[in-house]
Amino acid sequence: MEVINFNGASSARVTKIKVRRNELVAKDQILLLYDSSPGEDSSSSPVGDGKFRAKFLGSVVNFLVKEGDTIQEGTPLFSMSRGCPHAVVMKDMCADCGSDLRLDGQRGVRMEKVTAAVPMVHSIPELIVSNEQAEKLGQDDVTRMLKARRLALLVDLDQTLIHTTTDNVSNQVADIHHFQLHGPKSPWYHTKLRPGTVEFLADIKKCYELHICTFGTRMYAHQIAKILDPDGALFSHRILSRDELLDPFLKTANMKSLFPCGDQMVCIIDDREDVWNYSPNLVHVKPYHYFKNVGDINAPFPKVLTKTSEPGRSENLLSASSSNGKPDRPPRPPPESVRHQYESRFGDEGQEESDDYLLYLKQTLTTIHDAFYQLYDENADRSTSDDSSLADGEDATKKEPDLKNIVPYVRKKVLQGCNIVFTGLFPHDVQSDEKSKALSLAKSFGAEVTDDLVTKEMDEGKFTTHLVAAKDGTVKVTTARKTG
Repeated sequence: MEVINFNGASSARVTKIKVRRNELVAKDQILLLYDSSPGEDSSSSPVGDGKFRAKFLGSVVNFLVKEGDTIQEGTPLFSMSRGCPHAVVMKDMCADCGSDLRLDGQRGVRMEKVTAAVPMVHSIPELIVSNEQAEKLGQDDVTRMLKARRLALLVDLDQTLIHTTTDNVSNQVADIHHFQLHGPKSPWYHTKLRPGTVEFLADIKKCYELHICTFGTRMYAHQIAKILDPDGALFSHRILSRDELLDPFLKTANMKSLFPCGDQMVCIIDDREDVWNYSPNLVHVKPYHYFKNVGDINAPFPKVLTKTSEPGRSENLLSASSSNGKPDRPPRPPPESVRHQYESRFGDEGQEESDDYLLYLKQTLTTIHDAFYQLYDENADRSTSDDSSLADGEDATKKEPDLKNIVPYVRKKVLQGCNIVFTGLFPHDVQSDEKSKALSLAKSFGAEVTDDLVTKEMDEGKFTTHLVAAKDGTVKVTTARKTG
């Protein structure tokens, strides 16, 4: 940090400051204008005839004078920091000062320290900004969405809104989109939109800012976006593909860069919970199947867990290591294992033409949106009433509600008041992943789960309301029928 002193004249008056705080200025750029012969009536003085210029490239940190001040030789004018912080970088070139940051022309190897580290634009990972810039831009996005009373919705493609295959499909089949990504000799892709997709996106856009987030490649994602949104009115540039994901197995790694101020206003729809680490703001979507015996063609390879060879040492590798020490690409599983590897809790529906799931999904998302802004308005009213009781200098900061709390709250309303017992689904007194998943799923929707039937005579308040049976004739089914 350096203090810049005036050295233009023995006495002068500042008439115009030409820079802003935190602005990057080039060497010899004009910092302020001054009048070197101010009269007694300063208001009648002409615009300054002197120009004070920067002596070096740097950022203006603070003003030590203001317009109209009288200054003399040696008067402190600004505090500045030398050099460019390189807060915005595009492909190893600083967008502020234009410097080529590559060391000996090597891509990604920088000759200077940069503050830019956050890729905020979905489809341009080469454009990075500093944390400070990212938070400012993120806060602008939050303010804009709150003013428009909208939320952000991350939308998965495969088996959520579409189903795609590379198998041979006749071009005579109606409502199938056929395309190639890599020229006339490349494989054909055949995509079927889930029924009601176009109407769903058009309606939900009124409440949400839409983002695509897919494990498909960049070319694939943008091609599907053209089909869903030919005018670019729904997704615009907000398309995140496998090529931009920071983790090949998880979609959560990019959340901090896309939403620097937090994901409290972000909702997610996806047919896969695991790729989001079972995030509480995820709405798990029933997978859409149209082409028989075809799953998600863009599903990521599974992680390969390596067993420990030494006591006390644990490893979780993306793949086994080859003999030369470099990681190998995980082997592609056989088609059948890929097809059933991520079996959904909804089961395989086969070919579906009467799928109306998006009608219910729209209702769910609307309910979540309304719950968020109802709580937001309540917080705003409470904050306004608290302002009158605050002492001078106190701050009543209004904080947005968090969808990671609201989505589970809305979900729990589905089976609220239901007391469920399972019978015949799992081996008795044996704990299994399937049993744990079923129990946690029921509880996440607000149900109470017990092991034994409870009749009204036994407990008026907590009697069993639903019995889920895998087969007829069990003791619990018989008992439930007798007791009604």
